[in-house]
Amino acid sequence: MNTDKDMRPAEVSEVNSALILRADEMGNELQQLVAEKDEDRAAVLITMDLLGGEEEAEATVMVCGRGYMLVELCRLMWNDPRIGVALRVLLMSEIEKTKPSNESKGIEAR
Repeated sequence: MNTDKDMRPAEVSEVNSALILRADEMGNELQQLVAEKDEDRAAVLITMDLLGGEEEAEATVMVCGRGYMLVELCRLMWNDPRIGVALRVLLMSEIEKTKPSNESKGIEAR
């Protein structure tokens, strides 16, 4: 899994994946459903489609809801045997990236 690729938002007209286009529509529907009863609902929809190999991918992310419900949703994702593993790998990778930059800056406690 390469997490270092440049990510930029794409206009809908640029999207080639039918999966991503449909997920975007579903995300809009989910946002409306969550907004009906915002304090008791949260939704996360993440979709990725590889196009023509590993070098080109399209993705969409939709997150909605309020703090407490989003925290609980993230807790469920963290503890999920499939998603949680990927989240921990990504977190450790991001932590490792910060170590050399912090050490080279010579951070001093005052």
